[in-house]
Amino acid sequence: MTFPGILIGTAGVTTAYAGKWFTAPPLLSCTAVERVAPAKSSFTLNVLNAGAVSGEAGVVASELRKRGYAVGSVSNDDVLRSVDGSGEIRYGRKGYDQALYVQQLVPSARLVEVDRPTTAVDLVLGPDYKALTPRPARPRSTPRTSWSTSTTRRTTRTSAPPRSTSWSSAGSSAARSVRTR
Repeated sequence: MTFPGILIGTAGVTTAYAGKWFTAPPLLSCTAVERVAPAKSSFTLNVLNAGAVSGEAGVVASELRKRGYAVGSVSNDDVLRSVDGSGEIRYGRKGYDQALYVQQLVPSARLVEVDRPTTAVDLVLGPDYKALTPRPARPRSTPRTSWSTSTTRRTTRTSAPPRSTSWSSAGSSAARSVRTR
């Protein structure tokens, strides 16, 4: 009884594969999408303090203004839940790209989506916040090497009389005579 069951089962599976009833799921492919980062001044960045250091949000907001961000409100966090780690980046649906851009400033901050209709982003400084990522170094300016070709300048002198030059050829050699008046 077991042998005929195995035989029928094997025949059924073979028939299913031959009839292409069992196929591998299609391979999913991903294509990279390159997006341009939003301009620093195109969205409002609020800086909120949820850490233990008093005045830290003001110091961070000042540095962000120097870096070109449009800083909005600077205050203590008023959300009634604790913020762990280095902080949170709160954003609405329209502000996801802006939140990812801000996350480069504090990479260990956690992204938190909130109900917000704008692109404004809140950078909430947590108890373990240390500092913003350093600014990228500006490339050193290299002195330009200027290549110049000598050009003939004509100057008029009023104090000395002009010189005249004449060319003459005598036989196979050229003779140059310069007369000065």
